[in-house]
Amino acid sequence: MLRRIVKEGHEIENHGYSHGHGLRLADELKQTDQSIYSATGNHTHFYRPPGGYVTKSQIEMIKDQGYVVTLWSVDSRDWRRPGVDRIVNNVVQKTFPGAIVLLHDGGGYRSQTVSALVRVIDQLNAEGYYFVTLSELQTFKDGIPANSN
Repeated sequence: MLRRIVKEGHEIENHGYSHGHGLRLADELKQTDQSIYSATGNHTHFYRPPGGYVTKSQIEMIKDQGYVVTLWSVDSRDWRRPGVDRIVNNVVQKTFPGAIVLLHDGGGYRSQTVSALVRVIDQLNAEGYYFVTLSELQTFKDGIPANSN
């Protein structure tokens, strides 16, 4: 599955190995990166801490490991399983150019998220939005690709 994700042009990044907040974060980053690298031949460059919880000292350690700490700007709140319409509204109403949307693909039954994602993509595309990887997003300035004139 990881190889297919990469082949289709998506990035796989680091979220830790056990979804924990423990003292072994450096080991979690390495273990996750090694697993992803073994499957895809790609290393991870971004880290999103579980729940967005990260201390100042952890941020420094994460940066020292070569990662960019990345959070989200739009929470779909799909983790609450509020229903497809609510997930769609949470995303579409709050999205802006350059937004990073938080959706979940694990942690239980995700049929609401999958159904909502189809509608979110269609609605945001209709509004002129398009989707990029985190690496591509880093090259943007004010919601516009830095290399476009």
